[in-house]
Amino acid sequence: MNTNILTYNSVLNLETLLEKLQQDFPDKMVKKSGFGKNIMVRKSNFTTQNVTLIPQYKKNRIKLSTSLDVMVLYFLFCWPLGLYVFINRKKHQALKQEVIDNLNNYHNSQNI
Repeated sequence: MNTNILTYNSVLNLETLLEKLQQDFPDKMVKKSGFGKNIMVRKSNFTTQNVTLIPQYKKNRIKLSTSLDVMVLYFLFCWPLGLYVFINRKKHQALKQEVIDNLNNYHNSQNI
């Protein structure tokens, strides 16, 4: 299973997802990004640890994007940042898994 794309019977709207994530992650920074079409969950204001949720309503799925997805570009253009992301990859994966677990809970409880 590709953990970068989560498929559901129906996807919650952006505002509902944003509210639920803000409630479940009070210690994280949860905000809209990408001209208000995406949701970003960040560890703090200035960090590389983030998960971007890109809802695709017509396909009933949510695409996830992290800094690990573009780590090669970090190595090519700014190798100290790429090294930092590589060293802290377990923290990135833990945050991503936390977000995935919450998304699955939201959508599974919605379908019952």
